[in-house]
Amino acid sequence: MSNDTSPAFVEPYPGWADENKGPLILTVTGTLTGVTGLFVVGRIYSRLISQGRLAIDDYIIVICVFLSIAYVILASFAIKYGGGRHLLTLPPDYVPKAIYYTVVSFVPGVLSFTIPKLAVVILLAKILDPSRLHKIIMWIISILYVMLSIGMLVINFVQCNPPSAQWNGPIEKCWNRKITVDYAMTLGICSVLFDLYLAVYPTIVLSKLQLNWKKKLGLSAALGFGYCAAAITSYKCYTLDGLSSLVDFTYAVDDVVLWTNIEGNCVLIGACIPTLFPLIKKIFGASALGSTPRRSDRKQTGGQNNSTIVTIGSYPKGKKRTKSGTLGMTALDTVDEDAGKYIILEERSFHTSTTELRAEEAAQLQEQLRATKQPGWWAAVGWSQSDDRKIKSIANTMRSWALLGGITLLPTLGVQGIRIIHSNDDGWAELYTRSFYDALVSSGHDVVLSAPAENKSGSGSLDLDPWPRLLPCQYNSCPANSGRTGRNESSPRLNWVNSFPVTSIRYGINEIAPQFWNGQLPELAVTGPNVGSNIYLADHISGTVGAATYAAKKAKIPAIAFSGKSTGTLAWNTSPVPQRSLVYADLAANLTNAVISSGKPYLPEDVFLNVNFPEVSESCNSPGKFKWVLSRVNLGVFSGDDVEWCGSKRLPSELEVTAKSGCYISVSVGDANDKTTAPAEKQAIVLQKLQHMLTCLP
Repeated sequence: MSNDTSPAFVEPYPGWADENKGPLILTVTGTLTGVTGLFVVGRIYSRLISQGRLAIDDYIIVICVFLSIAYVILASFAIKYGGGRHLLTLPPDYVPKAIYYTVVSFVPGVLSFTIPKLAVVILLAKILDPSRLHKIIMWIISILYVMLSIGMLVINFVQCNPPSAQWNGPIEKCWNRKITVDYAMTLGICSVLFDLYLAVYPTIVLSKLQLNWKKKLGLSAALGFGYCAAAITSYKCYTLDGLSSLVDFTYAVDDVVLWTNIEGNCVLIGACIPTLFPLIKKIFGASALGSTPRRSDRKQTGGQNNSTIVTIGSYPKGKKRTKSGTLGMTALDTVDEDAGKYIILEERSFHTSTTELRAEEAAQLQEQLRATKQPGWWAAVGWSQSDDRKIKSIANTMRSWALLGGITLLPTLGVQGIRIIHSNDDGWAELYTRSFYDALVSSGHDVVLSAPAENKSGSGSLDLDPWPRLLPCQYNSCPANSGRTGRNESSPRLNWVNSFPVTSIRYGINEIAPQFWNGQLPELAVTGPNVGSNIYLADHISGTVGAATYAAKKAKIPAIAFSGKSTGTLAWNTSPVPQRSLVYADLAANLTNAVISSGKPYLPEDVFLNVNFPEVSESCNSPGKFKWVLSRVNLGVFSGDDVEWCGSKRLPSELEVTAKSGCYISVSVGDANDKTTAPAEKQAIVLQKLQHMLTCLP
């Protein structure tokens, strides 16, 4: 019998031998992975009901959730054999198995927090639509980070020769553990910086948007979940010393095991949250995240007002009509019949004009409309001199009558009518868009509206074929289950497409508009006015700008994107029409007509105009008070010279113009290829066309 003279094992402190992190790790990792799985299921469901199919980033997320599950399973085996307990308390045959499963688990563990970041990059590239250079930088950073993570996995196995020496020994065949810890710390720091970049970038972009605070906060939180991931990764770095423990590896390393899983699940959840809005909207309704609630008193009317609308030359059954002796036109009694005032009801874009007046009378009336507005004339029809919009509506009707009578009349502004495709990102039933549509038609243009079925703000340049419409359109302007596309049956030139703004204008150009123009394509594309400004970085995620750049770049149609700082979405049938909608419509029509009157080509190739109107206020409350300023999209710190104008070769940026007090409108000559400023030679062409209406910024 041999004598064992080794000293008896003594616990460093009471209860040391009973310490076990295993149950905590299993509970936290299992629960968190299950919650993450629910988020992934929600993402997949949201994508299927909103787009009808999955994209590559969705498949990446699905792969990553299985990696997370694999990590938990391997960690569970490690815990079964003693992971989470002190190594000296384990049976000798358990130690190699506990270490083996722990080491192997790091493969899916590291991949579970690395690969989801690629899905986040793909998502941000879609919705923010950065410039080509920015995209290249994003992907270079992503590839370097993935390579760094793969390096961690390589070191995880090659640090011992053979790799099995990590769990079977001897440890003399392994590198100094400090190398592994230092590399893991480097990866952790890079992960923190990458997470912060993926969070700060959308935060900066969203801060520039004119959104209500609720929606801005919601979007910032959804797209900025990287802040949480960065904080978790920072704490995980604090636990990395556990990798260097040789004496008590099974206990010390399990903090790393736990926080690796938390980090991976946090990144996965953060990648899912921005895609869940269709599901949230389905559960909580259209008011979620600040969307405009539906009005309960609106019926599903296909975009038409459900009240009786009377146009010039027509009258409802049983309604008495009378003649105004001043102008010889048909007028209808107001609601206040006792006042004895007569008005001509405002023409709407979906009304059908009549031919009750002869073409000669229409021509005569149009000349009177163009004449000086005298007080007696206004009083005769019950208007005030602020009713400019009604005059344009009547002029539109007069043109229709004249055409029916075989007489060609010049539009009010003397601009030759052309074919125009119109879109936006706020939805086909948004009031700003309908007011602008009316103004264009009133100017004598043949306009076809093709816009999203609902508000698709922030869609950038996303372009997916339409999917079946399951819910009613925006403001109940179309019924549920209306198909992939639709239109206002009483005015077929008003169309909706159940997809993104770029898709909407693409369908409008290629499918919808040619039906009205004998197969011809549009001569000009206009988008907006957007509800809220689209300035500088916001241009890259704006669907209004995205649709315009598609027209200019892909369809080779000159395009103008309009945006207005005054916010607040409104339905097409809001009455009375607020002043801001009418002012923006008139301003947008004025610039559009100026571009058209300058002659073809209206704009240089691959160029679009990005126009931002300031807020309509007491001091800026009519089109005549606004001033047009030639500007540039980006700040231009590292850009070449601009066209020489106002004594300088550097145009003011959109930010400078919109920040200036006064009624200044920024008109930027944009490059449709990357949504930045066009070169000086193309700016010069636009300057020559619009110089007569431009002013210098003080």
